[in-house]
Amino acid sequence: MNTVCYDFIEYLFSYSLYLDFLDGPFVHPKKESSIENENEESTEDQRTWYFYEKDYSKYYQWKDSIKYVLEYCKKEGPFDGILAFSQGNLLLHFLLFFTHPQISSLSIEDEANPLYFMQQIYKELVAEPIPLFKFCILISNFVPSDETLNAHFNKCIQHSIKLQHIPCIAVIGSKDQIIPNENSLEYLQLIQNPLVVIHEGGHFAPRAKELAAPIQKWLQPILQ
Repeated sequence: MNTVCYDFIEYLFSYSLYLDFLDGPFVHPKKESSIENENEESTEDQRTWYFYEKDYSKYYQWKDSIKYVLEYCKKEGPFDGILAFSQGNLLLHFLLFFTHPQISSLSIEDEANPLYFMQQIYKELVAEPIPLFKFCILISNFVPSDETLNAHFNKCIQHSIKLQHIPCIAVIGSKDQIIPNENSLEYLQLIQNPLVVIHEGGHFAPRAKELAAPIQKWLQPILQ
């Protein structure tokens, strides 16, 4: 994660930052470009946030990764913002819902309510309220293809659920060969007024200085 995103972050902030980088808690058994930065060579200790079927219709052990992130946030936080790249966006997806006011404070009894599913996972995994992030950055985000999570996503869209409690930036590579642009943009139907920044590269965090200006302008009032 450090290698993938450090240059991107360095271009955004000209002042001193305290940064924490988290890699997936699991070692991936095989080298696949679908879970790595396409600009970096594969390594023997390639990490992953979850495992999946070959057709991506089922994810495994993602709840363990959520617990890992929550425990880290509790121990080392609070944090002003959070950034996720590629696979890590699944974890950010849950953190966005877990900090939703209705999920954390209301009891949802109606199973037809799209938020009911997420509140059940919240009750299972979250021991105490999560401090609200001031902003989040999604790089190469995607719609979950796991059948259960995909069905929940579509239900949220059908019921016009919009996550608007945390300002979001989405960074998308126009030449991303791993996550199609249409998929990344489809996910953003779930976010209220995200800042969408498209760069000319592929499946990686861009290093282009010219992309920093609109993001810096967007972040300035949030971080003041």
